[in-house]
Amino acid sequence: MLTVRVRRLDSTLTRTLSSPPMPVEHVGSRASYQAGCRCLPCRAASAAYMTRYRGARARGRRLLGQLVDATPTMWRLRRLVRAGLTYADIARRLGLRTAALHFARRQRVRLSTACRVHRLARTLLE
Repeated sequence: MLTVRVRRLDSTLTRTLSSPPMPVEHVGSRASYQAGCRCLPCRAASAAYMTRYRGARARGRRLLGQLVDATPTMWRLRRLVRAGLTYADIARRLGLRTAALHFARRQRVRLSTACRVHRLARTLLE
């Protein structure tokens, strides 16, 4: 257990941080950092990721987690359904849950999902 004292303007705040014991072969990673590990290798991995992320955004590159317009993806899904596939078949082929394909009320979809649907439609319909 680690006690940390943080000084804020005129008051001092004491916080107790507890983290699970790390395995012997612990290697710093962003996933560990997101799970709560604050060791130096994990902080460095997260900082490196954020540097790459901000650089990609500054260069205008699209990121797979980014939300994009769902209209073209919905059109491709409808073409696949008209070709005889069910939403369950499409979801299974894409490695998604069926509920992930029902985004009619949402007008945006993750770029990674849009790319998967586009790839499937291109291979099955062309």
